Amino acid sequence: MKRSLAISALVAGLGLVGGWAVASDQTVLGKSFIVKNPSSADKRKVTSSAKELNSANTITGDPTLSGSAGGAILTIIANGASPSTQTFNLPQGTSVSGKFFWKASGTSGFKYKDGKGEQGPVKTVIIKKNLSGVFTIKAVIRGKNGALNVVPPDPGTDGFVTLKIGGGGDRYCLQFADGQVKNVDASLFKVRRPTTEGCPSSPSGAFLD
Repeated sequence: MKRSLAISALVAGLGLVGGWAVASDQTVLGKSFIVKNPSSADKRKVTSSAKELNSANTITGDPTLSGSAGGAILTIIANGASPSTQTFNLPQGTSVSGKFFWKASGTSGFKYKDGKGEQGPVKTVIIKKNLSGVFTIKAVIRGKNGALNVVPPDPGTDGFVTLKIGGGGDRYCLQFADGQVKNVDASLFKVRRPTTEGCPSSPSGAFLD
């Protein structure tokens, strides 16, 4: 719902290239954030979604472009007694079956799909806005497809999900700082239906070709 300019900088020590400076931040009202760690690392799973009605947000950037002009960076943050965070590089490319990882979705949106984990544990990312003004973001990450280091903070207090689109595209922030919070020891952290929006305190993630 909110859109704000972010400070852009070239940080050579982090490998951040000029094309990946954050153009601006857009916050989207979150719907759910679930971090699971049932028994072993390969069974870990993180899912998140946002759904904002009558949204003023716009999709800026095109992840279907090749190289640093496209792709995206997904960051997951779980805060609490034992916080954890992880950033996933999601470049454009083709799978072994010849399909593009990023594709256009609907009249205004994009979808990332990597069901076999060829580029890492992120299975699906969707960002779109329909003609009725509903802005949606979804992400699914599975430990069986690669290293997933985000686990329930035991207990958890809040979390963030950010999606930064390449080629000077915007960063989209989902905040889970209130709403219905559920903790089950070190196996589950869940936040549903938050009422506030926001971004983490600083931009995160550097694009890697």
